Parts: sequence; C-alpha cells; structure tokens
Amino acid sequence: MHKILWKLLRLQISPLQFIGFIAANLVGFTILLVGIQFYLDMSPVFTANDSFMKKQYVIISKHISAINTIKGKSPSFSDKEIRNIERQPFVEDCAPFTPSLFNVYAAIGGSGLGGIRMGTEMFFEAVPDEYIDTDLSKWNYHPEADSISIILPKTYLNLYNFGFAGSKGLPTVSEGLVSLISIDFILRGSRGIRNMKGHVVGFSDRINTILVPQAFLDRMNRELCGDTEFHPARYILNVTNPADERIAEFLQEHNYEAEAGSADAGKTTFFLRIIISIVLAVGMIICLLSFYVLLLSIFMILQRHKQKIQNLLLIGYSVKEISRPFTVFTTLTYTIVTLMSVVLMQIVRNNYLPKLEAVYPKYEAATLYPTYLSALTIFLLMCIVSQLAIRRRIRIC
Repeated sequence: MHKILWKLLRLQISPLQFIGFIAANLVGFTILLVGIQFYLDMSPVFTANDSFMKKQYVIISKHISAINTIKGKSPSFSDKEIRNIERQPFVEDCAPFTPSLFNVYAAIGGSGLGGIRMGTEMFFEAVPDEYIDTDLSKWNYHPEADSISIILPKTYLNLYNFGFAGSKGLPTVSEGLVSLISIDFILRGSRGIRNMKGHVVGFSDRINTILVPQAFLDRMNRELCGDTEFHPARYILNVTNPADERIAEFLQEHNYEAEAGSADAGKTTFFLRIIISIVLAVGMIICLLSFYVLLLSIFMILQRHKQKIQNLLLIGYSVKEISRPFTVFTTLTYTIVTLMSVVLMQIVRNNYLPKLEAVYPKYEAATLYPTYLSALTIFLLMCIVSQLAIRRRIRIC
C-alpha cells in the first residue's frame, strides 16, 4: 500500500516541483531566521549603555523667555501641570528630575592629572533607577558608606578634552581613567556639611546632567536641607511612540521644550523596530504561502485519487497508515528547509558581524540558541499542522 502511495507522489510531484517547494520555503524561512538573529544581535547595541533603543524617553522642560526672567517666573512644573502630563495618552510613565537643594563643591587632583588639583562648584540631580541608561551593576548607594556613584554626560568629558585641556596645556583623559579618579565632595546645606568621596561609574549620551542615585540625593536633601519643598524643572517621559504627532502638538501648546536629540533618537528607534518587524512579516508571509502551496498540492493528489483512498479505507487501512507517505514527504521537505535555512542564516550573520564589531569596538554578539529554538518551534509546528491537515483531508475523501 505504501509503495502505491509513494508511486502516486513520484508521478504527481516532479523533482522540479519538489525543488520549487524547497526553494520557496527556504527563502521565507531564511528571511525569518535572519530577521530574528539580526534583532538579537542588534539588541546589545540598542539596549547597551546610552543606547537610544532601551526605552522611548523624552526629557521636557519649560521654555525660558526673557519676559519670564524679568518677571521672576519659575521654570518649574506645578502640581496641576504634572497631573496634566501624566494624563496624556502617549505617556506610559514619567518621573521628575530631583535636584540637590544643597551646595556641592567638587575637587580632583593628584597623580591622575599630573599632580594638578582642580575644584569647582557643581550640582547633582537624580531620576529613578529604571530610567538610567547606563550599566547599573556599579550604580548603588549604601547609607553607611561615605562614597557615591556618579554618572556624567559624555559632553562634559569632550568639553574638557577638546576645549579646556588643550587651551590650558592639561593632559586629556579617557573614560577609563576618569573612573579611576577619586573625587572629593563637600556638601553644604542649611543644616550642616558632609564630606564624601565619589567616583564616576559611567557616561550618558541621553541625560545631560550630573546624576547620583535617587536614594542618596533624597537622604542628603533631608539631612542637609530639612523638609524644603521643591517643584521639578524637568521631567523624563517614557512615551509609547516617539513619532506620535501628539507629542509635538502637546509641547507646542504648553510652551514646553524637548531636550535636543531625545525625540529624534526615539523616532529613529521606532522606525528601526518597524523595519525589523516588516522583515519578519515578509519572511512569515513567504513561509505561510509556500507552506500552503505544498499542502494544496498534496490535497490535489488526494482529490485526484479519491477512489483509491476510499478503497484503501474500505479494506481496512487506517487514516494514519494512508497519510504516512504524505506526512513523511512533508517532514522531509521541512527538515531540508530548516537545516539549509539555519546554515544560510549563519552565513549571512558571519558577513554582518564583522561590520558591527568594526563600528562598535566593545560589541558582543548575541547567542544563537534563541534562533535555533525558533527554527525548531516553527519546524515542529509545520509538521504537526501538515499531519493534522492531511489526515483530515483523507477522512473526508
């Protein structure tokens, strides 16, 4: 019986058709796997330190005009304005920038800067940890310790290296060297003075301020300044879609400003995700169409030989036995397609990885296991659906 059914398959499906089935499935499956692996490989770039794809953040503040300055009008947000921001449909969540209510003086020097010691007045700000776009493994604060972690804007380091250091004959410093330099802080408030050590744990491209842990700043504000109230002058928003035109309309209507680059970076993020989604969708559509064409060809064979199938059922052959040659054929096709797609995906990956490593020196590629698991899941799903569809078609013959 099986020899008869295999003969039907060989007569009805030519080698050229078989190659066509494999080629069609191969194109779709390869696009799908390459899309998945490319997304995984790019995720470390998008979600690493200072990457604009971690979340869709927009930092807003009030526009400061000459009239507001003359009138002494505060640029801070009122409680009513904050509630209005939180109610906006494009805002998932938001948080204020907490400022330091005390004076901060910082001094650095010693062997790290050639024996030169420098000091300056500065300030601190803080946002909740979930908004920090730098590695948080060293971002911690212990109340019993007299040391704090700091995140500096990369622009500050660039200004020193390419502006101040060059004009004053001072040595330039790298990010790694800055992280080794101990900074002496004098925190002075209405209720006392605190001396602390600090060290830089990261640099941010996204947030243009000097960041310290939220827990530290809240405690120092209480201890050095009491219960002094303040209204935040800046807010960080996690928006659903940075390209949403309602954001620009809202900012214009209320005379707010978005920090330079934050909205543009978010838009780039959004469009990159759309492109990856389109690639995956194209691969999935090609896979489904080729899968459907293969099943349709088998259904046509069963329909042409409906009488033979009915005779086999009448003489006692089960649906499972009759369907076995067809399910073996489809499983063989999907096996070949899956193995070839995995190989092609790795070839494509080996071509684009060196380019990523050249652009991002510290880049670390993602693992292949999620893509392998996806390929296995799709393979099993196609086999199961094919088997059920073929058996159902035989039953209704």
